[in-house]
Amino acid sequence: IGILTPNSKAHEIMSGAELNALIPNGDVSTASPDALAVISNVRVFYRVSPTDKKTIVMAQQKLGHIVAMTGDGVNDAPALKQADIGVAMGDRATEVTKDVADIILKSGYPAIAAAIRVGRTILLRTRLYTHALLSTNMSEVGLFLLAIVVGWEAPLTSVMLLVINFLGDGWLSIALATEKSEKDVMTQKPRPSSEAVITPYM
Repeated sequence: IGILTPNSKAHEIMSGAELNALIPNGDVSTASPDALAVISNVRVFYRVSPTDKKTIVMAQQKLGHIVAMTGDGVNDAPALKQADIGVAMGDRATEVTKDVADIILKSGYPAIAAAIRVGRTILLRTRLYTHALLSTNMSEVGLFLLAIVVGWEAPLTSVMLLVINFLGDGWLSIALATEKSEKDVMTQKPRPSSEAVITPYM
Protein backbone atom coordinates (compact mmCIF):
# COMPACT_ATOMS: atom_id res chain seq x y z
CA ILE A 1 0.00 0.00 0.00
CA GLY A 2 3.03 2.27 -0.28
CA ILE A 3 4.00 2.63 3.38
CA LEU A 4 7.19 0.68 2.69
CA THR A 5 9.11 0.60 -0.59
CA PRO A 6 11.73 -1.80 -1.98
CA ASN A 7 14.32 0.69 -0.73
CA SER A 8 12.99 0.68 2.84
CA LYS A 9 15.54 -0.21 5.50
CA ALA A 10 15.20 -2.88 8.17
CA HIS A 11 15.04 -0.34 11.01
CA GLU A 12 11.80 1.09 9.56
CA ILE A 13 9.95 -2.02 10.79
CA MET A 14 9.72 -2.99 14.47
CA SER A 15 7.87 -5.66 16.45
CA GLY A 16 6.29 -5.19 19.86
CA ALA A 17 9.03 -7.35 21.40
CA GLU A 18 11.74 -5.13 19.91
CA LEU A 19 9.92 -2.04 21.19
CA ASN A 20 9.82 -3.50 24.71
CA ALA A 21 13.55 -4.27 24.53
CA LEU A 22 14.20 -0.67 23.53
CA ILE A 23 11.84 0.88 26.12
CA PRO A 24 11.37 -1.60 29.01
CA ASN A 25 7.94 -1.51 30.67
CA GLY A 26 6.91 1.30 28.32
CA ASP A 27 8.62 3.88 30.55
CA VAL A 28 9.21 6.65 28.01
CA SER A 29 10.40 9.09 30.71
CA THR A 30 13.62 7.09 31.14
CA ALA A 31 14.12 6.33 27.44
CA SER A 32 17.40 7.51 25.96
CA PRO A 33 17.47 10.04 23.09
CA ASP A 34 18.95 7.28 20.90
CA ALA A 35 16.02 4.97 21.61
CA LEU A 36 13.53 7.72 20.81
CA ALA A 37 15.42 8.50 17.59
CA VAL A 38 15.12 4.86 16.53
CA ILE A 39 11.36 4.88 17.19
CA SER A 40 10.93 8.11 15.22
CA ASN A 41 12.27 6.36 12.10
CA VAL A 42 9.97 3.33 12.35
CA ARG A 43 7.18 3.32 9.78
CA VAL A 44 5.49 0.01 10.64
CA PHE A 45 5.02 -1.55 14.09
CA TYR A 46 3.62 -5.07 14.19
CA ARG A 47 2.43 -7.54 16.82
CA VAL A 48 1.93 -4.79 19.35
CA SER A 49 -0.18 -4.86 22.52
CA PRO A 50 -2.47 -2.02 23.71
CA THR A 51 0.34 -0.92 26.05
CA ASP A 52 2.81 -0.90 23.16
CA LYS A 53 0.53 1.39 21.17
CA LYS A 54 0.37 3.81 24.07
CA THR A 55 4.18 3.68 24.39
CA ILE A 56 4.56 4.56 20.69
CA VAL A 57 2.25 7.56 21.12
CA MET A 58 4.10 8.78 24.24
CA ALA A 59 7.48 8.40 22.51
CA GLN A 60 6.33 10.56 19.61
CA GLN A 61 4.96 13.16 22.04
CA LYS A 62 8.26 13.23 23.92
CA LEU A 63 9.94 13.99 20.59
CA GLY A 64 7.72 17.07 20.34
CA HIS A 65 5.23 15.76 17.77
CA ILE A 66 1.48 16.29 17.84
CA VAL A 67 0.11 12.76 17.61
CA ALA A 68 -3.18 11.61 16.11
CA MET A 69 -4.29 8.03 16.70
CA THR A 70 -7.04 6.18 14.87
CA GLY A 71 -8.72 3.02 16.07
CA ASP A 72 -11.96 1.12 16.47
CA GLY A 73 -11.30 -1.59 19.05
CA VAL A 74 -11.03 -1.76 22.83
CA ASN A 75 -7.30 -2.47 22.44
CA ASP A 76 -6.87 0.98 20.82
CA ALA A 77 -8.49 2.87 23.71
CA PRO A 78 -5.34 3.53 25.84
CA ALA A 79 -3.44 4.99 22.87
CA LEU A 80 -6.47 6.99 21.71
CA LYS A 81 -6.78 8.53 25.15
CA GLN A 82 -3.04 9.34 25.31
CA ALA A 83 -2.88 10.87 21.82
CA ASP A 84 -3.33 14.59 21.26
CA ILE A 85 -6.15 13.75 18.85
CA GLY A 86 -7.96 10.44 19.27
CA VAL A 87 -10.06 9.43 16.26
CA ALA A 88 -12.64 6.63 16.56
CA MET A 89 -13.37 5.05 13.20
CA GLY A 90 -17.11 5.50 12.75
CA ASP A 91 -19.82 2.91 13.32
CA ARG A 92 -17.28 0.06 13.62
CA ALA A 93 -15.81 1.60 16.78
CA THR A 94 -16.66 0.12 20.16
CA GLU A 95 -18.38 2.24 22.79
CA VAL A 96 -15.18 2.37 24.87
CA THR A 97 -13.26 3.72 21.89
CA LYS A 98 -15.93 6.33 21.18
CA ASP A 99 -15.90 7.44 24.82
CA VAL A 100 -12.15 8.17 24.92
CA ALA A 101 -11.86 9.59 21.38
CA ASP A 102 -11.85 13.32 20.61
CA ILE A 103 -13.41 12.78 17.19
CA ILE A 104 -15.79 10.09 15.92
CA LEU A 105 -15.30 9.77 12.18
CA LYS A 106 -18.44 8.86 10.24
CA SER A 107 -16.64 8.47 6.92
CA GLY A 108 -13.29 6.91 6.02
CA TYR A 109 -9.67 8.00 6.14
CA PRO A 110 -9.98 10.59 3.33
CA ALA A 111 -11.91 12.80 5.79
CA ILE A 112 -8.77 13.03 7.96
CA ALA A 113 -6.69 14.17 4.98
CA ALA A 114 -9.38 16.72 4.06
CA ALA A 115 -9.37 18.10 7.62
CA ILE A 116 -5.56 18.44 7.56
CA ARG A 117 -5.76 20.25 4.21
CA VAL A 118 -8.33 22.71 5.61
CA GLY A 119 -6.30 23.27 8.79
CA ARG A 120 -3.08 23.96 6.90
CA THR A 121 -4.87 26.28 4.49
CA ILE A 122 -6.42 28.25 7.37
CA LEU A 123 -3.01 28.61 9.05
CA LEU A 124 -1.41 29.82 5.81
CA ARG A 125 -4.24 32.31 5.16
CA THR A 126 -3.99 33.59 8.74
CA ARG A 127 -0.25 34.14 8.36
CA LEU A 128 -0.62 35.84 4.98
CA TYR A 129 -3.37 38.13 6.27
CA THR A 130 -1.46 38.94 9.49
CA HIS A 131 1.66 39.69 7.45
CA ALA A 132 -0.25 42.00 5.13
CA LEU A 133 -2.11 43.67 8.00
CA LEU A 134 1.12 44.32 9.93
CA SER A 135 2.80 45.70 6.79
CA THR A 136 0.04 48.16 5.92
CA ASN A 137 -0.95 49.23 9.43
CA MET A 138 2.60 49.60 10.73
CA SER A 139 3.36 52.01 7.92
CA GLU A 140 0.35 54.11 8.97
CA VAL A 141 1.34 53.96 12.65
CA GLY A 142 4.94 54.79 11.74
CA LEU A 143 3.80 57.84 9.77
CA PHE A 144 1.83 59.17 12.75
CA LEU A 145 4.72 58.48 15.18
CA LEU A 146 7.07 60.36 12.86
CA ALA A 147 4.62 63.28 12.71
CA ILE A 148 4.44 63.39 16.53
CA VAL A 149 8.24 63.32 16.91
CA VAL A 150 8.85 65.99 14.23
CA GLY A 151 5.90 68.12 15.36
CA TRP A 152 3.78 67.96 12.20
CA GLU A 153 0.04 68.05 12.15
CA ALA A 154 -1.82 64.73 11.63
CA PRO A 155 -0.66 63.54 8.18
CA LEU A 156 -3.91 61.65 7.48
CA THR A 157 -7.49 62.44 8.42
CA SER A 158 -9.87 59.77 9.72
CA VAL A 159 -11.66 59.71 6.33
CA MET A 160 -8.34 59.11 4.55
CA LEU A 161 -7.54 56.24 6.92
CA LEU A 162 -10.97 54.70 6.31
CA VAL A 163 -10.49 54.90 2.53
CA ILE A 164 -6.98 53.40 2.75
CA ASN A 165 -8.20 50.55 4.96
CA PHE A 166 -11.25 49.89 2.80
CA LEU A 167 -9.28 49.80 -0.45
CA GLY A 168 -6.30 47.94 1.00
CA ASP A 169 -7.51 45.64 3.77
CA GLY A 170 -11.05 45.07 2.47
CA TRP A 171 -10.12 43.68 -0.95
CA LEU A 172 -7.17 41.86 0.57
CA SER A 173 -9.48 40.05 3.00
CA ILE A 174 -11.82 38.99 0.20
CA ALA A 175 -8.91 37.79 -1.96
CA LEU A 176 -7.35 35.69 0.80
CA ALA A 177 -10.68 34.24 1.94
CA THR A 178 -11.67 33.06 -1.56
CA GLU A 179 -8.25 31.89 -2.77
CA LYS A 180 -7.85 28.13 -3.28
CA SER A 181 -5.35 26.19 -1.21
CA GLU A 182 -1.85 25.71 -2.62
CA LYS A 183 -1.19 22.54 -4.62
CA ASP A 184 1.71 21.50 -2.38
CA VAL A 185 -0.11 22.05 0.92
CA MET A 186 -0.23 18.30 1.65
CA THR A 187 3.40 17.62 0.75
CA GLN A 188 4.76 20.16 3.24
CA LYS A 189 6.27 18.75 6.41
CA PRO A 190 4.27 19.18 9.64
CA ARG A 191 5.21 22.28 11.61
CA PRO A 192 6.40 21.96 15.21
CA SER A 193 3.75 22.77 17.82
CA SER A 194 6.06 25.42 19.32
CA GLU A 195 6.19 27.43 16.07
CA ALA A 196 4.50 30.83 16.46
CA VAL A 197 1.88 32.16 14.03
CA ILE A 198 4.02 35.26 13.47
CA THR A 199 7.34 34.01 12.12
CA PRO A 200 10.71 35.82 12.32
CA TYR A 201 10.49 36.53 8.56
CA MET A 202 7.15 38.30 9.07
